[in-house]
Amino acid sequence: MDSIQLQKKPIGELVREDYRTAEVLSRWKLDYCCGGKRNLEDACSREGADLVEVTKALEEVLAHPVGRSMDYNSWATPFLIDHIEQVHHQYVKKSLPVLVTTAQKVALRHGKEYPYLETVFFEVKALSQELESHLAKEENILFPYIRQLVIAHAKGQNVLKPPFGTVNNPISMMESEHTDAGDSLSHIRTLTGDLVPPEAACTSWRVLYAQLLEFEADLHTHIHLENNLLFPRAIQLEKEVV
Repeated sequence: MDSIQLQKKPIGELVREDYRTAEVLSRWKLDYCCGGKRNLEDACSREGADLVEVTKALEEVLAHPVGRSMDYNSWATPFLIDHIEQVHHQYVKKSLPVLVTTAQKVALRHGKEYPYLETVFFEVKALSQELESHLAKEENILFPYIRQLVIAHAKGQNVLKPPFGTVNNPISMMESEHTDAGDSLSHIRTLTGDLVPPEAACTSWRVLYAQLLEFEADLHTHIHLENNLLFPRAIQLEKEVV
């Protein structure tokens, strides 16, 4: 792939084809999960990133063969769903209560002097409530239906039209909620100066920012696996068996 082709390629496809590109895109704060449909040129323009520098960094990564452990695209769909549920969903479920508690503690201690910490707490609390509902919808409605599509396709059978009409409907809802979650974390970054604690920050404050950085990184991978890998597969499967 030459430089021009690379710059015109949707960044979600870049990461889907070679997950190592995610680190490069993240370095320039290019959103490959919720913003994965933008091509590299548009994404760089939106974020004010140097297109030539980003292209060169991507070309350096792509010049070396990808390791098998990073090749999410080769995973069977049921295994991909299991991975999302057991790794990323479980992480969210365990991490959010801790994040809410820590954010509340920091806001109570330092919110009067630093009012934005109270907003951070409310953002984290709202994010927790939204993601709890989001995960339940995926685990109880969308993912079982995708598994049903996989089985039907393997057996050469058809499946009945689901109550929600088409898989595109819950997928559109999930993608919209992914965008909302990304916006919440982006707002937190803006409030906190990219999650850099001030010199006067106490240990709990620093721990909160570290937890948020870790949570954000996991969520980016989580959303990428769904938006750019699982959901397109589900849409194609449904076309073949419904």
